[in-house]
Amino acid sequence: LLAQAFRVGQTLEQREQLQSITGYMQDWLLRSKDRIAEKNAGTYRAPEQDELLFFDHELLTPLITLAAAHTTGEPITPEHLTELQTLAGLADMLGYTLTLYRHIITEQLYLILSEPDNGENRHYQGTYVFRLGQHSGHILQVPRPLFEKNVFEYGTALFDNLEAAALLIGGAHPFANPDGSSDLLRARNQASLFNLVHQVLLRENGSRSMLTVQCRGAGRSIGVDALLSFNQGVRFQAASSPLEQALITRLEQDHMRYSYVVGAKDTAGYEANEVVQARYLRQTFNKEFCTLWLTPETRSLYRQQSDNRIMAQQFTALDLATEEADLAQTIASLPAPAAIAPTMEQLTSLRANVRRYLESHDIIALRLLLEQWPELRFRRLIDLNTKNAFLLIGPTAEQRPFMVVNLFPKSLQQQVVLPLDAPERQPIERYIASKAAWLLLRP
Repeated sequence: LLAQAFRVGQTLEQREQLQSITGYMQDWLLRSKDRIAEKNAGTYRAPEQDELLFFDHELLTPLITLAAAHTTGEPITPEHLTELQTLAGLADMLGYTLTLYRHIITEQLYLILSEPDNGENRHYQGTYVFRLGQHSGHILQVPRPLFEKNVFEYGTALFDNLEAAALLIGGAHPFANPDGSSDLLRARNQASLFNLVHQVLLRENGSRSMLTVQCRGAGRSIGVDALLSFNQGVRFQAASSPLEQALITRLEQDHMRYSYVVGAKDTAGYEANEVVQARYLRQTFNKEFCTLWLTPETRSLYRQQSDNRIMAQQFTALDLATEEADLAQTIASLPAPAAIAPTMEQLTSLRANVRRYLESHDIIALRLLLEQWPELRFRRLIDLNTKNAFLLIGPTAEQRPFMVVNLFPKSLQQQVVLPLDAPERQPIERYIASKAAWLLLRP
């Protein structure tokens, strides 16, 4: 076989960072949005049948097998590293690079299959992330990144939060090619790398239960934050499998209001049973498919705030510092204030002032906040992992803040209270994921 005789010309890229896979992938797209073929660019090229066969047998199948054989939390073995070097060379032959990514804090390993950053002959066939070791049994799909705004950001976060097996990201605008061949959701375009990766993942997991979650953007408000549509058809009851329940639990933890597609007039067109990616499930066992529709209002909460130039200019104009860092680590690493924390009466007054800014995002409201509380220090922090923006408030910048505010919260009423002297990382991460407005650190 060619794969057995092949000797590596392209080496495996290895990276390790404090950034979670969510933050890393969001940075990956933000740094260069030309990784996704634009509308009318005419640059998407559908793979030939022999290319798909080569991808399947020589690259994807051994890659997915290796990912499943890895022991979570352990370093990559020399044998697996040697095999990955070979797979990286094969990927290079197909116009792709293979990256081994390690999240330093959790020691979780991922494999990222993507087209080169400087590739002149890109085919825009997508990017694929595989979790090494144990996974939940979920597969996340984002077939239309950028075109459906902020669905990519939500999908990457859900992939991480569910500890899903893989994340599949489409590589082209659905109208990149005038002939419609770049639309991954059209039945006549089913011969795509995006679909192949999905099918190989399902096939190689045998009889294990798997749930594919395809993240989509609803074009209008639908009365809830998210709409769930399953390939089995109309759903009148709650989750019927552990994988569905895990998805529902995640939505509830994120304080998302959801409902099911039940054949009603106002949800017509949101059915999942005819989605082209769901059709392969007829050839599988114990596999499910769900389309998760997100409203425009919900998607806006996942906008990357590192790209919010208006707010950045406001803070710069008022001489307020902005930094990009891991919020949970920042809070934990700073010493608790020596001074007595504000009283409840003072906190209530401060929250009222902050709320005025959250409601308007007006620089005048922000300036009034600073003038009314000159003894406090305010700074803006972009969380390294989620790209959400937070306002940190405390006696000095060198001490732990007693109040943290999500600058684009889901609800102005929601709050989380943690101990000031020893806040733990996990509750802070839950606060971040919930999109709650307030994190209060109290003695």
